[in-house]
Amino acid sequence: MMYAEEWDGKQDPAGWCMTEDLDGFRAFWDGTHLYSKNGNIFPIPLEFTEGLPRDVCLDGILWVGSSALHKLSSICRKTSRLLHDNYQNAIDLWRNVNFSVYDAPMVDGYYLDRYSFAKNSISKCQSNIQMIPTECCLGWNHLQTKLHQIKHHSGKGMILYHPSSLYTPGRTTNILKVNTDRAENN
Repeated sequence: MMYAEEWDGKQDPAGWCMTEDLDGFRAFWDGTHLYSKNGNIFPIPLEFTEGLPRDVCLDGILWVGSSALHKLSSICRKTSRLLHDNYQNAIDLWRNVNFSVYDAPMVDGYYLDRYSFAKNSISKCQSNIQMIPTECCLGWNHLQTKLHQIKHHSGKGMILYHPSSLYTPGRTTNILKVNTDRAENN
């Protein structure tokens, strides 16, 4: 997995791709299972992933909405038990969980190429499997406007992707995390 560096406020964001930083659990789809950033398989009902492509790896976030990480954590804890005791209840718990995708790590090419490939790969998936919208940042004011919008709905911040970056596992300056409060200080 690739991990973002904190934005230092000095890097000009113009031309970078912006996505909202969702408050959830990082998840990696290998074509068979969803894994956490620590390499653990998420205990989920098969129905949740039945439409995901079997020949594509996807990087994204499991989430249930802004400021609802505690709810997602509770769903994950309860699911392990329910998968054995009451499968239908496990399915019901996952109805409001989304897998929001932002990259296809095994695809050769730059970020925008991988994003486009991932988008096409999940185009026929059920509605809880979706791409995190991305747009090109026009500069400081555009970034601040987006951060204010995200802060208004209690979001975390933005992630900036260098559009011509290759997928390289580990921490990288080609992905920058921008907290909602950070841009106001610049």
